[in-house]
Amino acid sequence: MTWGTHERKMPPGAITQGRGLKHQICLQSFSMDTYVRSWVPTPEDSGNIIGMVIPHGETYTVGARLSLYDEKGVCIYRPTVNYAYCPSDAAVASLHELRMRNYEMQPATRVMKDDIIEGYDIAGALIMGHDYGSWWVGSVLDVHEARELVAGQNATTLQVGVGVVAAMQWMVKNPKEGVMVADDLPYDEVLNASLPYLGAFVSFPVNWSPLDVLPLVLLRSLRRVLMVSTYTGPAQEPQHSLQLASS
Repeated sequence: MTWGTHERKMPPGAITQGRGLKHQICLQSFSMDTYVRSWVPTPEDSGNIIGMVIPHGETYTVGARLSLYDEKGVCIYRPTVNYAYCPSDAAVASLHELRMRNYEMQPATRVMKDDIIEGYDIAGALIMGHDYGSWWVGSVLDVHEARELVAGQNATTLQVGVGVVAAMQWMVKNPKEGVMVADDLPYDEVLNASLPYLGAFVSFPVNWSPLDVLPLVLLRSLRRVLMVSTYTGPAQEPQHSLQLASS
C-alpha cells in the first residue's frame, strides 16, 4: 500500500522500501488477516465496511501518480492508497475455515456460477481529505442486471471483464503505444466503452470518516482495560492497538 506523507507513524512491523520511489510499505501479515475501515453505498445499511487490505496494482500506480516533489526531488505530498475488499458472507465463512485449517487450501473447491441467486458488487474509490470530507465514485451492479447484460455472468466478472475489453479496444486502435498501465490510458474513452455494463455509476459526497467509530472503539478498549484491572493473578501489561484507515 502507498503510505501518505500526512501519516504520523508507521503500522507495527511495517517494512519500507530502500530504493525506487519509496512510496510503498509492506505489512508483515497476511492481507486476508489485515483490515481497514471504509465506506461503500450499500443499498440496505449504513455503508460501513471492514475490508481486507488485498494487494492491488493501483495502490502502487495511483500513489505514484499523485505524489508531489520539490525541486530537490523530495516528496512533499503523497496520499495513503490502499485496497479494501469486503467479500460475501459465504466467502468470509470459507476464509475463516481456511484459517482454521492453518491456511492449507480446502480439498474441495468450486467456481460459483448460476448458483449465485442474489447479490451485487460495489467497486469504486473513496477519496478523503478535501473540502467535501469524503467522496465516493464507482459502480453498483447486481447479479440480475449483470445477467441481462451478458448471459452467464455475475456482477464481479462483468465489472472486471468490461474494463479488460475496453482496454483491449483501445490497444487495437493504438498498437504502437508500448507497455502501459491502466493509469496511462485515456480514462474517458475507456470509461465510455465500459459504462453500459457497470449498472449504476455514481459519484457523490459522503459524510463519513473512519474517526466516526472512534468513541465506540475507545469504549470497548476501556471495557477491556477495566476487565484486566480486576485480574488477581500475576501482573500483566494490557496491550491495545488501534489502526484506522480507509480505502
